[in-house]
Amino acid sequence: FPEGTRSLNGELADFLPSLGYLAVRAEVGILPAFIAGTYDALPKGAAIPKARALSVAFGPFLSIERLKEMTEGLSSQEAWRLVAAYVQRIVENLRDGVPNPVDSEAVRAAWDGHRLGVIEPKRGSSGPRRLLRSVP
Repeated sequence: FPEGTRSLNGELADFLPSLGYLAVRAEVGILPAFIAGTYDALPKGAAIPKARALSVAFGPFLSIERLKEMTEGLSSQEAWRLVAAYVQRIVENLRDGVPNPVDSEAVRAAWDGHRLGVIEPKRGSSGPRRLLRSVP
């Protein structure tokens, strides 16, 4: 997710469900990452990159087991959309310096079938609240 990726109306572009499709169909995990400084290095319309400082922040690895747990019982297409939306949320959190919740039940509870709402990890019986923060 390069910095500066925008849709026509200026909002951040949504990740495509094909991300979820590829991961689930190939039965592989996903390692979300955010690369800062890319827009300055290669602005829109430029053909040759400029020397600029870049930094990378990695999110939590999402194993195929976690993805299957998170999407269990959903139609294939809805599962692909959920995976893409969750990975996008992680990358946006990396960009904003916000910790990432790693709780499949909370992610599923925040999913309305089309959009991912606020992810609120549950406390109590499922153990301590798990949040992962990337260090740039």
